[in-house]
Parts: sequence; structure tokens; C-alpha cells
Amino acid sequence: MKKNERLMQELLFVHNAKRFTLQDLMTAFSISKRTALRDIVALEDLGAPLYSISGRHGGYQLIGSPPLPPLYFTSEEWGALFFSLQLLKRMSNNPFNQSYIALRRKLQAILPEKEQARAEAIDRLIHFHGAADQDFPVPLADLFLTILKQKVLVITYHRYQKETRHIQPLSMTFVEGNWYIFVWDLDRAAFRTFRAEFILDMTESIHPAEKMDEIEIQKRYQQQTIEDRPLAFTLKLSQDGLDLFRKKNYENMQLIEKEDGFLIEGTFGEAETDFMVQYCLAFGEHLTILEPAFLREAYCEKLHGLLLKYS
Repeated sequence: MKKNERLMQELLFVHNAKRFTLQDLMTAFSISKRTALRDIVALEDLGAPLYSISGRHGGYQLIGSPPLPPLYFTSEEWGALFFSLQLLKRMSNNPFNQSYIALRRKLQAILPEKEQARAEAIDRLIHFHGAADQDFPVPLADLFLTILKQKVLVITYHRYQKETRHIQPLSMTFVEGNWYIFVWDLDRAAFRTFRAEFILDMTESIHPAEKMDEIEIQKRYQQQTIEDRPLAFTLKLSQDGLDLFRKKNYENMQLIEKEDGFLIEGTFGEAETDFMVQYCLAFGEHLTILEPAFLREAYCEKLHGLLLKYS
């Protein structure tokens, strides 16, 4: 890392740390004690008001709250920003109501002249596929705001049948072109996941939100998983099926490498049997169901039904 770039990052470091030791600086930037001491002097020359604290628990303390230094991006960081924007080319609907064109125009306005060619090359040479754009009855930005505000919603959900649900949205996930909303379902007192495009409408509820931090959510969800997914499965995966598994790897599964291939082990609930059958079908000849026996039977029954369609 060049000295100027390191100093800029150190300015951000001391601004966030407020108080730090010489060892903190050495560890954070992998520099020697001599270099760290020189950088302290350079930071003071740049206007960082540092106060030296002597004693066993001494170090350096930032006096007051000086303004942050101007942002400085390396060529690689500029490239990463424009690379990230590529995803928005296929997503006019997103939780931030921002389009690729608008964001790119603003970045382009502050882009150093020497980085222009790289940005143009990224536009021409790097592309995302699979994130198909779609319209949503309820704006994703509105759903995202309910998460930030910790609101309870009354929604009309229509996937298999139309129903009214009381939910507290907790997070959003984008998987294989679909937006999923992870919620606390007040009607069932359990965590559930909803597909965003099947939420037809929503209104804020007067019901108070459940007070849960991330640790509490994780603890409750782990307990629910144990209760909802008591059945164990073991699948044998060939080397040729490994790439597909990396794309279709869910939280209830783990990959175990063996001499003759791989095993996929995990747990599921009886209500998820059809999902597991469909999951296994996607791998074709590259996957074999070892356990449980009733999952193999359900898989064979599905295959038999498919064959009947062409007989």
C-alpha cells in the first residue's frame, strides 16, 4: 500500500477509534513501530488533533471531532464500485429506489479522468445474468423501511391461496432472481419467509413490534429450526454436481468431502418433502438419495409421474 493511501485510511481509522495505541496502528496496517511513529507525525501535519497519553495504558486520543478527510479510492476500489453497479442494470426494482443510470451518472461526475477508461471497460466487459427484473405490488423500498422502523404489517399474501397475515419484517434476501422477506409471523408465533412478489398489499398495524435484537433472533430461529426440521437426510453428490450445489446451498445443508465424491447432510421437516424432491431432481444423475427411505420413495414417485407424461 502506498504511503498516501495508507495515511488516508489511517485518518479514517483514528477518526473512528477516537483512542488507540501505537500497537493498534501497527496491527491494523501491518507496519513497523518506526513507520507507525512517522505516520503519527504525518497525521498531525494533515490536521488530525492527536493528544499523546503517557503511562501503562497510554496511547493517542483524538481531540474533538474533526471533519472526515475527503474520500480517496484506488483504481481497484473504483473498479469494485462500478462492478457492484452492474447488478442494478437488471434490477430497476430494489429496496433503495435507485437506478443504475442515476447512480452511475453521479459516480461518473467525480471519477478521476485516468479511471474513465476502466469504468467504460467494466460496462462493456462485465455482465450479470440471472437477476431477472420484475414488478412488485408492494414497493421493495416500503418493505425495507418497515424493517428499519421495526413495524408490524398486515399483508395480503397470495401464493397458493389468498390469506391475511400479521408480520414483522426482519430482513431481506435476494436469491436466484427472487426477493425474500424474513419475518416474525405474529399469527403463528414463528419465523417465516415470504416471496416479495406474492405480497399484494400491506398496511401498518397498531400491534406493537416484538423486541428482538440480532442475538435473540438467532437464538429463537435456531430453536425453531430444531423443532421444525427433525428429519435427517444424506445425499451423495458427484464431482460434476458440485457447481450446482454451490448455487443451491441452503442453510439446512452442509457439504462433506469424501474420497469418491461428496455427501450433502442436513435436516428438514415433513412439510418440506416436496421441496426436497424438487431439489434433488435439479441434480439429475449427479445426486443419489441415501437417507431417508421415504424421501427416496417420494423421489421415485415423482420420476414415475414425469415418465407417464411422455409414455
